Amino acid sequence: MASGANVTFRVDKSIIDLPGIFQACLLGSNDYRVSIENAQTLVRRFSTAPLNGVILDYSGCTLGHTMQQYNDIAATFGDGLPDGLPFAYVFNEKQVAHVLFMTRLLTGKSLQARAFPSMEEAHAWIIPAAGLYRENREQAA
Repeated sequence: MASGANVTFRVDKSIIDLPGIFQACLLGSNDYRVSIENAQTLVRRFSTAPLNGVILDYSGCTLGHTMQQYNDIAATFGDGLPDGLPFAYVFNEKQVAHVLFMTRLLTGKSLQARAFPSMEEAHAWIIPAAGLYRENREQAA
């Protein structure tokens, strides 16, 4: 990790076991290259070990992507994740435009995308949504 005048960036990842939700808290200065690589990695992870939801907590990082870059990231998620997957963003007040744009793009890609100002609110929505998603997926199998 960088130090001194450079801003560091890290991602703390975890899984909420039941109903199986991938959770990532992003900290520091996030650029497009990191975002697209993380999106591709998450899509690969879902292809090998399907889960029932995603929470991305951006409240601890700074974002500066262009509109086209947001489109690219949303396309990566939308094309690689299963339709109907619950997808929650946690944001800070400086990121409202980002999350509104991304949730609209992801909803257009058939994901259940929502944005929340706190992790508690995201959990309150995604845990039951992921449980229902899992039940529907199991019934379809």
